[in-house]
Amino acid sequence: MSFDEKGLTVNEVWQDGSTEKTTVKWSDVNGAVAYKRDIYAVDLICIGLTTADSAIEIHEQMRGWDEAIEALSIFLPGILPLDEWWSKAAQPPFAANPTILFSRPS
Repeated sequence: MSFDEKGLTVNEVWQDGSTEKTTVKWSDVNGAVAYKRDIYAVDLICIGLTTADSAIEIHEQMRGWDEAIEALSIFLPGILPLDEWWSKAAQPPFAANPTILFSRPS
């Protein structure tokens, strides 16, 4: 995962060795939601960012997660700060707990 002042890019590596690069521009993001995935023995905190025609997911096990969380507050003004959404998304365990972080007015 990488980001700059223009947007966020996620590089996925699939089991067959193929890769996929997805980029969203900050200015195109119209929504963000935090949620959990139950990955058997533990939960994985994720954030989904949506645009009019695509979506991108980042999660806490990705390299650059902490920096991306900071970037979200810079590049998506009005997004809920981490200390206001983390516990809502994290508890209770093994539930999806979708929490809206950001919604751009139409």
